[in-house]
Amino acid sequence: MKNSLLPDNGDAIVLPPDIPMFWQFVLVGVGGAIGAMLRYRIQNLPFFGDDKFYYTLAINISGCMLIGAIWAFLTTFGAHRWVYVLVIGGFLGGYTTFSAFSLDFILLLRQSAAQALFYGGATVIGSLAGCALTYSLTVKMLKALQ
Repeated sequence: MKNSLLPDNGDAIVLPPDIPMFWQFVLVGVGGAIGAMLRYRIQNLPFFGDDKFYYTLAINISGCMLIGAIWAFLTTFGAHRWVYVLVIGGFLGGYTTFSAFSLDFILLLRQSAAQALFYGGATVIGSLAGCALTYSLTVKMLKALQ
């Protein structure tokens, strides 16, 4: 069942023909480097002092807004595969992976609300739990090695 509140211009997108994997890696690398450098620059702006999480929040929200707008443009105008690879996989992948999660959630929501809610919940809870668990285990391991 499709959600009528969501635009329906790209849930079954078929990308243009493949480009060689080497060039896909190059495009992802270039785009990712630019996205990561932009994220780093934003995270080092002098506005919030030690409260860097505000920058992360801004990056995650702006990345999600960007991927929504860019996906709409790319699917509407039938962009070449290299643009998807450079902008979605590279630039936004380096800027924030939260944007990819958000796009996946929206695309999955078009197919099944239950699957989307499971995916969203499992991603958020699993990511937070995974971070907390590995942090805790790593701290314990490091203390044991001292």
